[in-house]
Formats: sequence, structure tokens, C-alpha cells
Amino acid sequence: MSGTESKGFWLGVDVGQEQLEAAVSPEGVDPTAWRELRTRAFANTAEGLTDLVAYTDRQVGPNGTLRGICVESTGPLSRRLAEQLARLRPSWPAVSIINPKRSVDFGRSAGVRDKSDRIDAPILAVYGAIYKPAPKAPSSAGHLALRELYRVREQVLAKKQDLANLLRTQDHPVARRALQQAIQALQKQVAALKRAAGDIIENTPALRGDLALLTSIKGIKFIVAWALLGELGDLRRYSRGQIVSYAGIYPRRHDSGKTVHLAPRLVKGGCRRVRKALYNAARCLFRSKNNTLRRYLDRLLEGGKKPMHCITALMRKLLLIARSVLIQGVPYDPCYSQG
Repeated sequence: MSGTESKGFWLGVDVGQEQLEAAVSPEGVDPTAWRELRTRAFANTAEGLTDLVAYTDRQVGPNGTLRGICVESTGPLSRRLAEQLARLRPSWPAVSIINPKRSVDFGRSAGVRDKSDRIDAPILAVYGAIYKPAPKAPSSAGHLALRELYRVREQVLAKKQDLANLLRTQDHPVARRALQQAIQALQKQVAALKRAAGDIIENTPALRGDLALLTSIKGIKFIVAWALLGELGDLRRYSRGQIVSYAGIYPRRHDSGKTVHLAPRLVKGGCRRVRKALYNAARCLFRSKNNTLRRYLDRLLEGGKKPMHCITALMRKLLLIARSVLIQGVPYDPCYSQG
């Protein structure tokens, strides 16, 4: 490092509803350096954020440069922190919001054995200083609203299914009636969430156009399109490899030495909600004999692929077709799948 080059630092923040734990790490550190970093707690309020900014400036010093800010994805909390810091200190770099699994795996590799906010903040700071995760372009307000509604819908459906399973085991009429009424109430909530998502799309021209393009694809109906738009945001911003990786729709090989050669399995990483929605769509297409992707499926089956492998391949193809129609801005052409 030359004498005129400033030293770079990364800020790691563990975000809670009421409190922020922060730590600052210099670049070029060893992964185990998290043990030596001091943490500082701040209230998750406007005054607390002001104190956090002042603390970070003191840690970086007049001759240092804040290269990045690393936080775990915690839904609205992490997004709100990123927006507040951008307004409070526009000269700072944008916040990098990472998948919590990355920081957890990194912490384990660095010798972390416990789980606490005072450990998470230094781990995030060191992770940022070593890997320098790039900030992702923020989703629009419409995409974020769709994501929130879709995730609540998933939770409500899970509760509804739990009650339905419990109902099968009950004999007392009062217990059964109470469960039936609760299930009906949850079903009304599911319908209300779907209407709210439809209203957002209808009142947002860009989303309305994207929905029309996505639902032009055989197998992608409103719910699947809702999942794609809510969880992935604008599909145009991903490359082919990025969008497949983000959804976790690629096989993981298991080869070791000369004797261990297991069949590839779906990696099951990335966004499980997108994967679940695409799985339901692909399974329906697999059972259907009258769809534009039938020849593609038949070639896979004739090549010796098992049904589950075919469904996984179809999930990937649906996702890439969805990205393609949005980039091209034209409805899906069935002839595309006939070659």
C-alpha cells in the first residue's frame, strides 16, 4: 500500500427491531480477526443511527475510507436501515444485504461456536472486508409490496394446512366447528391477500405489463407470476446463470474418488419460495399432454431421464423463459419450444 492510499474499512451491523450491534473491520484481515473486534450497541432509532454514524467515523479515522457496509437480510428491517443510512450519509457506500446463510457458514469456518448479536456484528464486518459483497440494486416499491403479501400468504396457508390436519383427528363437534370456522377465516385472508396483490399490479403499469408477459407462458398463472415478481423483483437484472443460482435450480454433483458416484440432486439453496412455485407449475405441465413444452419433456424421457429430473429441468426452463419474455418485451411464442 502506498503512503497516499487510504486504508479501507467495512462496517458490519446486526439489525434488530430495537437495537443495532455494530463493528468495524479493516480490509486485509484474517478470517479469525473477528475475535479482536469490539462491538458497540445502538438503539434502532433516529438518534441511535446518528450515534452509529459518528462511531463509525471515529473508527475509520480521518485517513481511512469506509469501503462498504454489510448486513444480513432481515426483510423490512435491513431494507429500512439501508434507506436510512443512504439519507443520513449519502457519501457512504450502499449497504450490501447478504444471505444470512453466507455469514453463518463463514462464521463456522472462522471458528464461531456460539450465536449472539455481539458475535454476528464482527463476523459481518470481517466477511465484508474479505469478500467485499456488492450491493444489489433495490427492488421497486411495487415488487417489495408483492413480496410482503406473498410471504404472508405462505404463512397463512401453512397455518390453514396445520388446522386442516388437526381437523382430521377431532371427533368432538365443538372442536370441529371451531377448527372449521378458523380455516374459513384463514381462507378469506388468503383471498384478501391475492386481491391486494392484484390491485398493486393493476395500479402499476410496469407490473401490469410484466404480469401479462409472464402469464402468456403455458404453466405460469397468477400465483406463480406473483411469486416471481415478488421474490425476484425485476427478472431483467439477472443473467441466466444468476437467476438459476438465485432460485437454487441446478444439480449438485456428488463424486468422490473412484467409488462414490451418486446421482446429482437439486441443490435446494437459494429462494425456496420461487422453487416451490415453479415446482408446482412444472409438475402440472409434466402431467399435461397438451402443452408447448411436451416435446422438450419427451426428449428428456427418451434420453433416460427420470420424471423428477425432468420436472427439475422444466422448472429451470420456465424460469429462463420468464426472464427472456420480460427482456424481449413480447409475449411467449409457443413455437419457441417446438424445435
